[in-house]
Amino acid sequence: MNLTKEIQLAKDIAESARELLAATTDSAEEKVRHARARLGAAVESSREVFDRISDRATTAAKAADGQLRDHPYVPVIVALGLGALLAIVLLRGNSPRD
Repeated sequence: MNLTKEIQLAKDIAESARELLAATTDSAEEKVRHARARLGAAVESSREVFDRISDRATTAAKAADGQLRDHPYVPVIVALGLGALLAIVLLRGNSPRD
């Protein structure tokens, strides 16, 4: 599952929890009130965690973009090095043995 789908799933779960909280607002049963309080706290906590993760991901993406803009040759050199290493390994594996 990719990140976009996971984010959408998390949003859908939070929305379903909010709907459940709204649907049980008038219930007077102790168990329901206790469950609503726990669910409300969990939704709020997950929202805060999601916001922190989202902020970190945005910051990391901006930093990576800045590094790529400042030093565009580094990924090219790394790709060339990995390609050369892969070629050496593959050619060595196909060479005839004495």
